[in-house]
Amino acid sequence: MRHHGHRFHLLLTLALGLALVSLGCPTDDDDDATGDDDATGDDDATGDDDTTGDDDTTGDDDDTTGDDDDTTGDDDDDDSQPDQVRAVISLTDFDTLGSLAAVDLDTHTVTQNYGPATTDSRVAFGEDLLVVLDGFGTDMVWGWDPAVMSNPMWVTTLDPGANPRAAAVAVGKVFVVQYGQPEILVLGKVDGLEIASIDLSAHADADGNPECHEIAQRDGSLWVSCLRLDATYQSSEDGGLLLRIDPTTDQIIGEYTTELALTCRAFEHRTDLVCHEGVEVDENWSPLYEGAIFTFDPAAGTFGPDLFTEPDLQGNIHVYGFGPGDTGLLAVAGDATGKLLCADLSDGSTTVVEADLGWINAMGVNDRDEAYVLNRSSWSSPYGGPFGASVYDVNSCDLLSAGILDLGLEPYAIAFHN
Repeated sequence: MRHHGHRFHLLLTLALGLALVSLGCPTDDDDDATGDDDATGDDDATGDDDTTGDDDTTGDDDDTTGDDDDTTGDDDDDDSQPDQVRAVISLTDFDTLGSLAAVDLDTHTVTQNYGPATTDSRVAFGEDLLVVLDGFGTDMVWGWDPAVMSNPMWVTTLDPGANPRAAAVAVGKVFVVQYGQPEILVLGKVDGLEIASIDLSAHADADGNPECHEIAQRDGSLWVSCLRLDATYQSSEDGGLLLRIDPTTDQIIGEYTTELALTCRAFEHRTDLVCHEGVEVDENWSPLYEGAIFTFDPAAGTFGPDLFTEPDLQGNIHVYGFGPGDTGLLAVAGDATGKLLCADLSDGSTTVVEADLGWINAMGVNDRDEAYVLNRSSWSSPYGGPFGASVYDVNSCDLLSAGILDLGLEPYAIAFHN
């Protein structure tokens, strides 16, 4: 197994415009090694729905809504935001049904059928707006007032194949990252109308699309992660990409690269980003343990050294979450299991929390330093359930919920709101 270190550079650019490229691939939202829900990869225990990064985008650790008044650090640059009170989780039956469930953060009480969703929906929250992204084949964005879930505030239809993968709300605007097109759409928070677009075509690899799939907020900027894959869904020669965007001007103000496909996430009460580099399967769809976890310092614009590597763990680190200190949780898919590990950033050590939870497909960390771990069925794991959400103290890795919370359908993505 090979593993690469990191190289980076900074490029100041100004980018505004519109570039629309449709994928036009079939979709079959299944959970096997050959089908997928967005024409880009599989949805099994060895890869996610884009073969290369985590498909939750949604641990929605970048919701910008946590309380940053505590002594552990400034997590979102906004002292005015109230504490989070609820987790919103999108659900799927992998075929025709989708919905939203809500979990009360105080009591862990589940509200099933909290709102509508498709079989491929992701969620985000910011500035009192819940954003639901319907992915490949549906290509829609919904804006909801969480206090009035009977009717959406607005619904915006995107171009076919846009495959919206992540969103962030900042300065009264919704920034929508489209996996299927080299463009970030900027919508009005109140009405969902397009205000602007950020052209990413100059940052694409040879196929004309940088395959961006994650967005985080830190230091007053938006940080967009891009996989930049070749035709076989492997890391292209251009490597992974992290873009820094000024949400006020809608302009790209920084570019940082790694050797392999890149995912960077922001977590509550942390000032850095925690990143993952690498893809999860090779061109023959066999597991490929080549990735690593490391941090990114937004102030310095530098990546840190590898802290956890997939060759060492013999599995894909497709989902992870960290608290304000050195401790966090890693979901490692390998040997036909979905392990949950307690991980220490200070020394790279790990201990097993759960030996097998099936497919751990997403994780979100809220402003209480609680990690919500989502698990669902997997074609390759002997684990037979239950499936749903488990709540852990991200600092101690202790289980806080009474087992796995039943959400109704199987979980897909998560966000927290106040």
